[in-house]
Amino acid sequence: MGLTWSQSQEIFLHQWCNPRVEPIRKTITMRMIPTGLEQDKFDGTVTFIPATKDDRKKGGAFARMLEGIRDDERAVLLGVYLLVVHNECEFPIDVQLCQLFDPCSALQEEERKHPDFTGHITIVCDKHVSTVVTGNDRILYRPQKLNEAMIEKYAGLEHAILNPRSIQLPHDKGKEEEQEDNDNDILEVFAEKDPLIEFIVHTKDALNPQRGDIVKMEAEGATYYQIKDQYLQSVRQFFKDTIGDYILYTRFEDTHIKVDLPRAVQEALWNKYHMKAKHAAKATELPNVVFTLEFSYLLISPGELSMRHKKTALK
Repeated sequence: MGLTWSQSQEIFLHQWCNPRVEPIRKTITMRMIPTGLEQDKFDGTVTFIPATKDDRKKGGAFARMLEGIRDDERAVLLGVYLLVVHNECEFPIDVQLCQLFDPCSALQEEERKHPDFTGHITIVCDKHVSTVVTGNDRILYRPQKLNEAMIEKYAGLEHAILNPRSIQLPHDKGKEEEQEDNDNDILEVFAEKDPLIEFIVHTKDALNPQRGDIVKMEAEGATYYQIKDQYLQSVRQFFKDTIGDYILYTRFEDTHIKVDLPRAVQEALWNKYHMKAKHAAKATELPNVVFTLEFSYLLISPGELSMRHKKTALK
């Protein structure tokens, strides 16, 4: 999360190796067809499924958005938008996209309605519609708790903040700006560019450190911070409660489509299909439901979450 220089006979670059965050937008067009109409007797199993076999598999077209990425890379969904909808049926069809990600726990009753806490979103396809969707009607999903900037800033850094790695610094080498009694020969400190320190700096008003909670010191031309254990625990909990729990990762491997039609709608579709079939010389054409979605997400490639020390030359 930045660069610092150390002073010695050699010049070294000290760089925190953060995760790489890449914003991506992709579109998916899905055609749905009814199934369960061909039975000679109505049995209440009429629904809509993706038209192609590949799209019926768990993950389907959604998992293919991440084809070719490494096993340790993941996505954080920033938004899902409905661009085009086409429904040939005489009834509205609600299409559910299920298990977009593992949802976070709902703390309040009203939160349970938001996709962050269900992992599902619903596409409402009105009857006899074929249109480009505009304005706010496009929005199917956006994260509720965190904005895009916060997700981009902290995605991939949760482990580094919740399980921070301290550096052992000989006590007699540190020049403390705030003097405190310390009988230990070794100090457990954190580098200035450690994500934990960056988080504390950016949220200091909310965290409200008291005198002595954070001790700043210089050693060998670099800045370090010693943090009291009790304050460190409160920082970790604050991060978890406000940010960590709301960064929702996915690879879309379990994402699938589900359509639950009311029984009356199922029966009406079945009756219409068989009425047409009686008067048709060939099989009756099935009604289509088609929609185009845009997915906005961040692809997170994990870094080493440690300091790299590279020898370099001044130019």
